[in-house]
Amino acid sequence: MMTNGQVASLEIEMNRQLWFLAVLGALLMPSVSSAQELERTKNWEVGDKATWNYVYGGRSVRLVEEVVEVTDAEIRSTLRFGGRTYEQTLSTRDLSTLKGICFETGQTCEFSPREVWVDFPLEKGKRWSDRVTETGETFIVETTYQYNVEGVEKVNTPAGEFEAYRVSGSARISRSGVLRTGNFTYWLAAINGKLVRVKDEYTNTFGPFFTRELVSAELK
Repeated sequence: MMTNGQVASLEIEMNRQLWFLAVLGALLMPSVSSAQELERTKNWEVGDKATWNYVYGGRSVRLVEEVVEVTDAEIRSTLRFGGRTYEQTLSTRDLSTLKGICFETGQTCEFSPREVWVDFPLEKGKRWSDRVTETGETFIVETTYQYNVEGVEKVNTPAGEFEAYRVSGSARISRSGVLRTGNFTYWLAAINGKLVRVKDEYTNTFGPFFTRELVSAELK
């Protein structure tokens, strides 16, 4: 039979082993951010509205997006900034852009076949590429995009702090046989179950740097 001292010593040793196992488990367990995966978000609905602060060439303006029509195939919005109103069309299937703004030029652009700026499911390490013809008001370019989901992190905007997927990548832009390059980073967050680009940064070899940050979101 064990003495009281031996029992106490055994309990201390068992507690030490349990503590060691708990610490080891915590170290081996992946963080919430690294384990997160976003399968799909809800589509925006008629009346959904968001406002960004858009800075281009040192000039800051408000950019307002509002959904005006949703069909089985398309989500149609108006984009207002700089005294102009643009039309934007996204696919309901995968949120790819068919028509919208080329933010590096401020022109209306059509994308053929489409610009795939998000590829579900989103998760750290996800990569994809996209090649499109972009037809603007004064130009036509062939662009190849490379995307990489770097992970989930907290990002601060005028609209608040969000847990967002950080997506970075590059663009190879060919126009009249001249090749130029661009680099971008944007942050994607789910607000009321709907995907929002809460922040953007972009630069290229032939134009000014632009940024965009979410100011407010009114989503059903």
